[in-house]
Amino acid sequence: MSTARARRTKKRRAQSAARRTREQVAAKAAATPISPGRRKAGERVFRFSDDFIRRATIILLVSIPVLLVVGFLVSFISWTIVDQAGEDAENAIGPAIGAWIMVASVLLPLAIAAALGGEALVRGGFAVGLTLVTGIGIFAISPVFDQAWLQPWGIGLTVFGALLFFVIGAIRKVPMWLGYGVPASPKLVELSTGTLPGESSPGVLDDDRPRGRR
Repeated sequence: MSTARARRTKKRRAQSAARRTREQVAAKAAATPISPGRRKAGERVFRFSDDFIRRATIILLVSIPVLLVVGFLVSFISWTIVDQAGEDAENAIGPAIGAWIMVASVLLPLAIAAALGGEALVRGGFAVGLTLVTGIGIFAISPVFDQAWLQPWGIGLTVFGALLFFVIGAIRKVPMWLGYGVPASPKLVELSTGTLPGESSPGVLDDDRPRGRR
């Protein structure tokens, strides 16, 4: 009996010491000045909930094929009407509208996703996402227009937007990886675990861990 009691006492003392250590770490983290945009220990990693991110992702992914089909139907029906009426195809607005809908089916969801991705990190981060998408868009349309400055500007804005994402991600303290290699088996380099002092994992305080994992 005395041995079992001693073990329980030792266990309680160890738990109390561990709790005091966690409280000290949390107090130290709370007293540390937080830079603008950086989250506090235990704060949700992303400003949007997981449910909102999941629903937004599904809606954006579904909108791409839907808009593609709508754009194709508008173009097809317009071309059919133009052909039957014997109108000048160059002056027909219907096929052009259909083509723009198909272009928007890719660019619009991409722009919304990038804007939401930036806003999920910091308030006003949508500008970072739009900068990235603008650069990609300018680079994509550069072969269509005979303007030498479009391609380098597109590349520059794309690189600048990507770097800004890494910067605001580092400030926010989110998990970040850098992937390279072939798509089938990419290699990942961990840039940041996203774990702050007093956290057992990003956004989860040490005291909030399930008891079975201690």
